[in-house]
Amino acid sequence: EYTLNRDFVTRLQFTRAKIDGIDIYAGGVNVEWAWNQQFALFGRYGIGNYRGFSATLQRDLDLTPQSWAIGTIIRNIVIPDSTAGLAIGQPFVASALGRGTQTNIEGFYSFLFNEHISFTPGFMIISSPNNNPSKGTIWEFFVRLVFMF
Repeated sequence: EYTLNRDFVTRLQFTRAKIDGIDIYAGGVNVEWAWNQQFALFGRYGIGNYRGFSATLQRDLDLTPQSWAIGTIIRNIVIPDSTAGLAIGQPFVASALGRGTQTNIEGFYSFLFNEHISFTPGFMIISSPNNNPSKGTIWEFFVRLVFMF
């Protein structure tokens, strides 16, 4: 993580994994800019390399998928120390596997019960799941409860 100043933060990410016989190398960048104490924007971009035989797909993979997301965060809406967010992105864009059309939209509202417990209800809309438009749209609702020690 690199903090240029308190309003601008950049993070680099990298992972190396082997899943289902596939070697995965992926990296990305995350940039956040706080417009003021209440409002912030962020953007993410990632690129990876997937190589190996997929037993699930029954084929060799040699992919260079990309991912991206943009979003906004708003703090202190209705409840002090709360955070609301909205983002849109594509988690796996690889034209050699599907059509690269899956798009995710996520929204959430997080607030503290006390200094050790936060509660976050949210939703996610996934169009063209697994990059397959014929699979329709998935609507997910979630609740996250976090205990901090």
